[in-house]
Amino acid sequence: MKDIERGLISTRRRLGRIAVVAAVAAVAAAALGCRVNKDDLKRWEKTVNGPDKLVAVLTHDKYERDLRVEAAWSLIEMRKRGGQAIGLTRLIEELDKLPVTERREILDGVWKRLQPMVLQPIQPAGEGRFSDPSVVYKDATFALYTDEKLDLDPKLRDEMTRALTEWAVGKDGDPAEKRLAAFETRMDNAAQAYGVEQVLRKLGLPAATRLPKLMTAPSAIKNQRLDSIARIVVDVKPAAGDKGAGEAYDKARDELSTHFADILKQTIGDGYVNAVKPEIDEALKKAPNGKQVLDNPDNYKKYMNDVRNERLTSLFAIAKQVGRKPVVDVLIATAQDPKADAKHRALSLAALEGNVDTSNDAQMKAFLAIAKSDAPDEVKLGSLNRMNAYPPDVAIKAYYDLFESPNWKVRYGGALRVLDLLARVGDRTKTNPKEFLAKLPATDKSKFALGEPSAYGDALHALPKELGAKAALDDALKSERLGAQLTALGWYLTHGTKDDLPALAKLEADKSPVPKCKEDEECGWEKPGCPVPKAGKPDEVDYKSIATVGDYVQHCVKVQIEQRAKAPKPEGSK
Repeated sequence: MKDIERGLISTRRRLGRIAVVAAVAAVAAAALGCRVNKDDLKRWEKTVNGPDKLVAVLTHDKYERDLRVEAAWSLIEMRKRGGQAIGLTRLIEELDKLPVTERREILDGVWKRLQPMVLQPIQPAGEGRFSDPSVVYKDATFALYTDEKLDLDPKLRDEMTRALTEWAVGKDGDPAEKRLAAFETRMDNAAQAYGVEQVLRKLGLPAATRLPKLMTAPSAIKNQRLDSIARIVVDVKPAAGDKGAGEAYDKARDELSTHFADILKQTIGDGYVNAVKPEIDEALKKAPNGKQVLDNPDNYKKYMNDVRNERLTSLFAIAKQVGRKPVVDVLIATAQDPKADAKHRALSLAALEGNVDTSNDAQMKAFLAIAKSDAPDEVKLGSLNRMNAYPPDVAIKAYYDLFESPNWKVRYGGALRVLDLLARVGDRTKTNPKEFLAKLPATDKSKFALGEPSAYGDALHALPKELGAKAALDDALKSERLGAQLTALGWYLTHGTKDDLPALAKLEADKSPVPKCKEDEECGWEKPGCPVPKAGKPDEVDYKSIATVGDYVQHCVKVQIEQRAKAPKPEGSK
């Protein structure tokens, strides 16, 4: 019994000594915690377990506020690990968990250090390169700014908004040249977590409306980020029902159009090639065959013209997005200018897609004038396409106006669009197949091409039955109006059957002349005419000139009907 008592006393003493050692260790650990300083924090930024230690200081209220702020700053400045901003991610995760009061106190302290770092200017790095010391701090700011759980103090949010806006588009008081240079450099920086466009879209309309001013910079004419400026200004729209924001948006759009129109006009002229000439010349000096271009005035002129055309191709695409009156005015003026490059005229008309003011009669008159002119075919085609923007009945009247042109190609383009609109919207065109046929040339004195009757006949066949195209064609076949009669025969050429041949036989003797054209008018009646199989050699053809309606029936319509009849029927057909 006494041995047991002595054992218990010994155990109690031993446990007492262990407790004393544990207590001393705890006190020492607490004392060590109190002695954590900034140097420790900086060192932990680089250690394996550093993020955990920094988070411990950040989140524990036993540390002084300034030290907790310093720990937050170390997490921001910590270099990426494996390409990931581990420190910033941990900072936001832990801040989300803190009570609102503690979190806001720490964020307030962090922002005092973060704000001036975000606003650091871009620094030259030699040989035309630049460095941007603000990137890490802007990324941190934007990450904090967009985390809804942080529930930022309104004053802090406003300050962050101003700083991020200034970072993205520059200070209002700074020259546009400086702001544009910074904008382009930051747009091109791939080493950031959040790009300029992402930042601006989040900041919204107040920031986006400051972008058009950048286009007033002297170097804007050769800037490579005009598309980004235009896209952001156009895309960042006001909230529905916000009248003030809507007015601000419209003002920015108009300003964008004004400045971009000036750049477009200068580029069509000599503004762009003059702006890039020094750097082009320097590049040519270093190029293997550059001397051949520099030393030959004709080669140099052609080279610089190609440079301008390449630039204009991209600008016309931007112009389509920008739209509005200033840009539209430049596009229409270019399209109408007979001295302008045909490619520029065609691109101008293409850029007007979606930008035509259908309440503006002057624009319709401009398109009509282009279509009736001797402009190249691609320019005329562009003008015809733009007329389609108008209400169907208005467009139809314009297309019918083209039927009076002495150039059959002009009428052809308008006629196909009439038939296309009939197929798509029917009665809304306020016309019909009968009126269409009546608008075609009445006699052989007007130019009418060989390909027109079959093209019109095929399109009329495709119209909804309720529009009465077949009845109108039956009447036209008996008509004395040449264009209508030939179009009815064109219907049989494209869709007639052997059963129709007896009804057509009497027309084989019709000596009514078809229109006569000069060779360069390419009507096709005389050359090449219609293909007719050679006797005994059905796989070979001769071309027969067409002088009369009877020739058209015998060598064009009848031949095509017979060829279809001999052709194998599609599988599954009766």
